[in-house]
Amino acid sequence: NDGELAFNDLRSAYISEVNSGRILDKVNVLALTAASVSVDTAISIAREFLSDDQLLEMAPYLQKAALSSSSSASKELNAKKLRGRVLEVTGGEEIELARIRRVDLKSILTIMIVGIITFSLYGLLSGVDLLSIIREIRNADSALILLALLLSPIIQVFFALSTIGAARRPVKYAPALMLQYAIQFIAVTMPATAARVAMNIRFFQKFGFPPAQAISIGVIDSFSGFLIQILFLLSIWIFGLTAFTVSLGSVITESSGLDFSGLLVIVELAIILILLIFLAVLIVKRCRNLVRSILPRIRETIRDSFENVRDSTRVLGSRRNVVMLILGNAGAQIMQAIILGVCLHIFGYSASLSQLILINTLVSLFAGLMPVPGGVGVSEAGYALCLQAIGVPPDVALVTATTFRLVTFYLPPLWGFFGFKWLRTHDYV
Repeated sequence: NDGELAFNDLRSAYISEVNSGRILDKVNVLALTAASVSVDTAISIAREFLSDDQLLEMAPYLQKAALSSSSSASKELNAKKLRGRVLEVTGGEEIELARIRRVDLKSILTIMIVGIITFSLYGLLSGVDLLSIIREIRNADSALILLALLLSPIIQVFFALSTIGAARRPVKYAPALMLQYAIQFIAVTMPATAARVAMNIRFFQKFGFPPAQAISIGVIDSFSGFLIQILFLLSIWIFGLTAFTVSLGSVITESSGLDFSGLLVIVELAIILILLIFLAVLIVKRCRNLVRSILPRIRETIRDSFENVRDSTRVLGSRRNVVMLILGNAGAQIMQAIILGVCLHIFGYSASLSQLILINTLVSLFAGLMPVPGGVGVSEAGYALCLQAIGVPPDVALVTATTFRLVTFYLPPLWGFFGFKWLRTHDYV
């Protein structure tokens, strides 16, 4: 308050030396100076001690989100103006952030058409008619539907915790939560994984993370979620918890009238084909030359990104970060299972938590492999089939799956839009 410089705390300090951490220190000093005097004066002072190359190196980190929250500069300074002046003085070019495809009418119509076709095909194969589905919806308890809808945003509360755990430097919780809601909005037009990667890059660049680190944060977050899903499956199997009462193969065969016994043969042929390609690379000279020609570029890319990726993976050495990753992903999976149970209870049926976790985990893993935006149609069919495997009638299984997807995927973009707008308003994307 008296205008004197003061030491605050070591909240954002690093135990080991990190190049990006040193740059962020310089960025915060420059920002604090600019907030105290003026942008041009601060840059002039900085040029007395730093070269233009060093100033240019700071440009990607000159984002409002990258400034320390305890610094007055984070509230008073126009970071975009400061970055623009630095680039102008040093002759640098504006940084291109990750591009994100926007929602348009064509993409929404595509989603609707894919959903309607898949819904109709599943209805034909399972023998479930539209009238029976409408009848079930009419008899549904509207209070329970509202409860499922109100529980849905809690899923992102856990995912935000996991996202923070994947980042080595401190990230504010509120922006991370808005990021998760915004991803739901973007995922309407893009496969969920692609949407998450694009949003993560844009978001973490604003916090001063290089693109390679931003990507690795998303990878760590996603991979930890995958490990949690595998852990759930193994726990259900090892401890003999309640699972399917009927095999999925029997449900598929009974519903469609098709025999899938030849599926194993197809898998075996695919493995043989992969092995033949590998042998061709080893034996055929032209194939070897092709591989050798692209190896230098691959090595160069890996070498350039290795330092950033290694810096990001250090979060796994922090107990706090690992706990946040586990709690975030496990909490999200359990919350999804609870909502699925509420949707099932709406139509007069129930299942154990282990069954619900098993169903949600299997469908999430399967839908994530499909190149379909948001798993539209694929997820609905997967949930319906798995619900039948625990003894739920086909018509109830389909309407439960549809209701669950409605409250966890189709309606969340409504509040996801406001999350995305909040991020843009506060200059986080």
